[in-house]
Amino acid sequence: MTRLAWPMIVLATAGCSALLDFDGLEGGDSGVGVDSGVVMDAGLDAGSDAAIGDDAGTDAGTDAGADAGTETDAGSDAGSDAGMDAGMDAGMDAGFDACVSTPEVCDGVDNDCDGMVDEHTPYVVPTDFTTIGAAIAAAPNGSEICVQPGTYIESNLIMGRVLTIIGAGGSAATIVDVSALTGTQRIFDISGGTVELRGFTLANGNCGGGCGVQARDGANVEIRDMDLHGHQGYVDGGSAILVASSSLDVYDTVIHDNTCEFNVADPVGHAAGLRVRVSTVNLYNVAFYNNVTTNVDDIRSAAIEVGGTSGVLTAENLIVAGNTARLTAAAPTTGIYSVGVYVGVGARATITNATIYGNVAVPAGGPVFGVGFRAERVDTVFALVNVTSSGNQVSGPAGTVSAGGYSIANTTSYTFDNCNAFDNHTANYDVTSPTGTSGNIEVDPRFTDVSSADPEMWDLTLMTGSLLIDAGLSSILDPDGSTSDIGAYGGPGAANW
Repeated sequence: MTRLAWPMIVLATAGCSALLDFDGLEGGDSGVGVDSGVVMDAGLDAGSDAAIGDDAGTDAGTDAGADAGTETDAGSDAGSDAGMDAGMDAGMDAGFDACVSTPEVCDGVDNDCDGMVDEHTPYVVPTDFTTIGAAIAAAPNGSEICVQPGTYIESNLIMGRVLTIIGAGGSAATIVDVSALTGTQRIFDISGGTVELRGFTLANGNCGGGCGVQARDGANVEIRDMDLHGHQGYVDGGSAILVASSSLDVYDTVIHDNTCEFNVADPVGHAAGLRVRVSTVNLYNVAFYNNVTTNVDDIRSAAIEVGGTSGVLTAENLIVAGNTARLTAAAPTTGIYSVGVYVGVGARATITNATIYGNVAVPAGGPVFGVGFRAERVDTVFALVNVTSSGNQVSGPAGTVSAGGYSIANTTSYTFDNCNAFDNHTANYDVTSPTGTSGNIEVDPRFTDVSSADPEMWDLTLMTGSLLIDAGLSSILDPDGSTSDIGAYGGPGAANW
């Protein structure tokens, strides 16, 4: 049926506006019923026409829809009154979208219904300041900086006070990309202070370490809804994020396609994703994909590296998948310590509900100590709960390989609870296997889809029938109230992916 366009009516009140959009008449009804009933389509959810009839008012919205327009008083009343009530009420509900005033926040929306967007702060980029750097320089302690959607070419944004910097369009729309710049480029350099960064993509930095975010000298940093990729680091590692003598909380973030390459100033190859040095880091719903560390010899990790006697990592709902550590010497002797997660030099780690999958060591004939997870040193302590490590492999010629799944050396302070290991190179464990105790198992996780050549496209949720479903620690529950699943998509944080 052809719809005739009705005009849009704008109803306005102080500080608010509402739209009443009449989609049009059904062509078959042509505006006149059997007994001259006028039909008004006010956006009824069910799509039925509400009739206002002089007599019977056919198409009166009766449930049966048959012979609604009989010439009786009851019919007239039903057609007129019910039609009016149903049509107008439904029109009010469905077509009337009134502005409800709420406090203004940095999100590109007129929250307080005053006709302006994000005016709650005088530090809006590019409205008030053309660059993020200019806003940071002008904003006093405790300020909020609101950055509108767009791509910004800025680097070396240094701060050391209390600031909140928000991308109004979220990480998909608010992008800082320094690929067009030459020389050393680090995006956010936070020295001391308390800083929240939310809703940004940070891309293509080039520096010694921490090219996306560096937190140092007692900084307290919180990161939410971020995408960090394309950063190339050397010397210090932590190409995407480097944390030194500071604290960092990361939520709902993906760290992918970053690289760390050998530099003569430091013969050790450090993690391209995140490096934690004498710091406390908490990760919640964070994913590491396709980060690559390349070195002549001696690699600690490619994705996550935690070290130092005050180094502490707590992670919940963590994905570490498809990362690579590659040696290039003709005959490496030191080797690869880990590819996914490395915890050493007296650090502490507690990891709950994690999926460590498909990480690859390329040792060029050198030794490999671990691929998925590695902990070492006598004073290092870790606890793994509801973690699955599988499909972590060694590619090409290799010397001694300790374990592709979980590798542990020179420490006895560790626990495995309800963890899984499966199909890892050489061995799932290089210590006495905990399988069969404390809920630990060795089964195929049965991920939904890992066929893509791009690890970020892998679907690491569990297929129906996976033995990891409801196999987690009984004191941890999934969002539906059932016993937690093993892996990154189990536990209460599974609802946040």
